[in-house]
Amino acid sequence: MQIVTVPSVRVEPGVRWQDPVVRPRARAVARAIDRAATVSPARHDGPRAGWLAALAYGVAYTYGGSVDRKALALAAVVLEGANAFVFTDRSGDLVAIARLLADERLRTTAQRLTRERAEWLESLAARLRAGRVGRRPVPEGVLSARAAVLLGGLCGGVDPALTASLDEVATWIGLAWEQAQGTLDDVGWRGAWEALGLERDRTCPVRGARDALSALPYSALVEQLDDALAMTPAPGRVFQAWRPHPVPLSTREPATEGPLAAAVEAAMDAVVGEGPPLFVASARYLRVQGGKRVRPRVVLAACEACGGAPERAVLAAAVIEWLHTASLVLDDILDDAHVRRGGPTLHRATDRAFAVAVFAWLLDRILLATRDLDADTAQVVRTAAERLADGQGSELAETGRPGLGRTAYHRIIATKTASLFASAAEVGALAANAPPPRVAALRRYGHAVGLAFQIADDVLDYTADEADFGKRPGTDLLAGKATLPWLILRDAATDAERARLDADLGRGADWTWIRTQVVQSGAAEAALSDARVHRDDAVRALDSLPAGPARDALAALAHHVVERRT
Repeated sequence: MQIVTVPSVRVEPGVRWQDPVVRPRARAVARAIDRAATVSPARHDGPRAGWLAALAYGVAYTYGGSVDRKALALAAVVLEGANAFVFTDRSGDLVAIARLLADERLRTTAQRLTRERAEWLESLAARLRAGRVGRRPVPEGVLSARAAVLLGGLCGGVDPALTASLDEVATWIGLAWEQAQGTLDDVGWRGAWEALGLERDRTCPVRGARDALSALPYSALVEQLDDALAMTPAPGRVFQAWRPHPVPLSTREPATEGPLAAAVEAAMDAVVGEGPPLFVASARYLRVQGGKRVRPRVVLAACEACGGAPERAVLAAAVIEWLHTASLVLDDILDDAHVRRGGPTLHRATDRAFAVAVFAWLLDRILLATRDLDADTAQVVRTAAERLADGQGSELAETGRPGLGRTAYHRIIATKTASLFASAAEVGALAANAPPPRVAALRRYGHAVGLAFQIADDVLDYTADEADFGKRPGTDLLAGKATLPWLILRDAATDAERARLDADLGRGADWTWIRTQVVQSGAAEAALSDARVHRDDAVRALDSLPAGPARDALAALAHHVVERRT
């Protein structure tokens, strides 16, 4: 097919193709870039600087009915930070971008918007599900423009139907940008439209963008975008488009003990059974890697301990385990961990961008699955997801900081790990229609077990063998995480030793010496003593439950998570 082209105007020195959109919003855009630059050292003066923030502002204020200014300002910071990363050949800067996303103001604002604009988000989610994401590559320029439009629509309260039209405009403009860069091929063209659930014959994207703009309500933004389309963008980018990846196939199933464990595996399969084939295959890859399935065991035993039939809690157990698994995918990306449960981590088996997409898809499948749970249980799951995000954000904010105190460490693991264990015990009790005092007791149990579990896990990162542990020891140190055994060692160290420890946090070059010191100094055993205190708190929380096998199983699990060697 012959491609029709529309002549464009070359950018004159000092004039950028995005200037017609950026100039009217220059002050707000400059603030967003300045704030992004304080977190990320990436290139913030690249060929597309200001474009995404300006587009988000333009959509929100031109078509929005109730602009949330605080949310919009934060969204602009994230967009510009991510855009700078696209133009910077600096792979380690991914953590800086993640810190932008983990900013506490952003997290609390996102949680508020999620609650206040739930119907808008559900409309967006339904439209995204209708697309066929995951089959073919989607050009980066398309993804970026769509992200700006959708965030502008969310923060501005733009009518969902109009946002859908703006989303299509963003796809056309992203394709036009890619064509000007010489990076648009037939596969990327098809992938861009499949992501919208549409098909378009390949033609001149500038002309397509102008036709789509003409269908929008007339506004200054339409005119500004049309002016930008008349220019040729400056070249220069190192980031590649998002690409789908097959994952290694496996016919094996995780080892299960009894029909309830098998039922949980089947329920986990059902939660992720529909969607883009490569995403479904990736979910299966994650599931068959196995894992301890400690949280599902907590759910089922808590239900039984309250007099309920554990079969009633199988779906809740599956959802909780998927929430945990999704959090591990994100953890591994940020830590650049190579091994998980004895096999390659998802981002190592594929790539980071694909693994992030699978993570987002898993969250959507989890939220869909909560529709089949009762309202109270569904709310517990949603709250657990928010707390996991808080914990991840707090951990990112403290990553690489040697001066982290033990109180801050416990606060991080309380939100990142203990909160999910507490939720697991709580949803088990809710499945049994337990009275509030028993629900509260089990929640206390789960919280204490979660603290004990994480501390023991942090100790194992210094003491376990990779073959038994299922992942490479030393991952925390290499990722810049000051965990309890390291903190105890640091507190007892000489000035020279402390300087050596601080210098190696996030590097791992001194791993052998540090590992030896953690063990020989007694820091590992001291951390386990702390874990045993939380274990004892967990067992005491069970005192108000009826005696029986289920309560005994919960007590035994509390002991196991501390004394385990894997």
